[in-house]
Amino acid sequence: DENGTSSNNGENGSGSEGNDDDTNGGNSDDTGGSNGEGNSTDDDHPDSDDGDGDSWDVDMLRISYFPYYRPVDESSVPDETFRMLNVAVYAFGRVQSDCSIELPDKKYMTKLVERGHQNGCKVTLSFTGKTDVLSAISTNESKRTKLIDNLIDIVKNYDLDGVDNNWEFPSQSNGSAAGNLMLMRSLRERLDGIRKGMLLSMAIPSGKTVNANTRAIEDELADVCDWLGIMAYDDYSTSVEGRHHSPFELLEKGIEYWAGTRGMPKAKLVGGIPVYGRPSGMTQTGTVFSYKTILEKGGDPDSDYTYVTSTAYEDGKTPFMIYYNGRPTVRRKVRLCMDKGLGGYMFWETGEDAHDSRSLIRAAWLESIAD
Repeated sequence: DENGTSSNNGENGSGSEGNDDDTNGGNSDDTGGSNGEGNSTDDDHPDSDDGDGDSWDVDMLRISYFPYYRPVDESSVPDETFRMLNVAVYAFGRVQSDCSIELPDKKYMTKLVERGHQNGCKVTLSFTGKTDVLSAISTNESKRTKLIDNLIDIVKNYDLDGVDNNWEFPSQSNGSAAGNLMLMRSLRERLDGIRKGMLLSMAIPSGKTVNANTRAIEDELADVCDWLGIMAYDDYSTSVEGRHHSPFELLEKGIEYWAGTRGMPKAKLVGGIPVYGRPSGMTQTGTVFSYKTILEKGGDPDSDYTYVTSTAYEDGKTPFMIYYNGRPTVRRKVRLCMDKGLGGYMFWETGEDAHDSRSLIRAAWLESIAD
């Protein structure tokens, strides 16, 4: 399943690969940012940087995904948001069976690179695709080379700063785990040949459950990648009520598994944080909302759950509980990443945030610069 969002297995992959109207919180009720509090009133603001990204601050990785279907103009995502990040990841380039890469919105890519670089932010391309397609390509040397050529062409043509692998997930059973490692090795070599400081990363399972997905992440990936993003979210159930899809403990378990059990360098791990909420014990279709929509529906930015309604569920007549990460939990997760010595944190995704004083990206940034 390309979406990586099975309903009950406890290791559901990433919110990044759900349907635009469901997993990503972008359903029909998700009409955009709330203007309830206007501009931020905090005294702390990120410094402006009009450079091209060469002055990149690498004290801690502050990453967020930018899916092509969300607006990226300044009225939707202010410059300040970019300045609270240091990596903006375009989502997604979709790998086709002929090794070509479909970019759904090339103008979006150009705009993202422009705005990112103007605000001192690196911009990378995240690729994804159907598991059978990626498996066939990664395990065939000529196809693998062709895919890498196409990725490098996009990187050069759009002045990108690297590549992110969002394959969810390779497998040991069909040889694609080894194929993925060979793919990433070769990508590392090719990116290094462009210029110093090019980035390579991969999204990995939460680590809560040891299964074929986790075992397919080869240890050597930590050597060839700049970071591995722990997707500590989407641990939901359609049959069990009261289950938060991204509790603090899920990230703790992920760090324990990848850094402890697997022994991967902590500095190469990045903690994943969702900017959306999910219900539990019920359908996920039309009931998954972005953080900003949850606030519009009356949610508290300092809570992790609230009651909402959706026209997709009993015609909007019956409220249901939705679980999300509010500002305190986001700050706790960022502090955990810092205390454990991780390389940083990442968000799925920017367009779901409230770009005002209630912003989760802002809460994370403030925690990351706190004494």
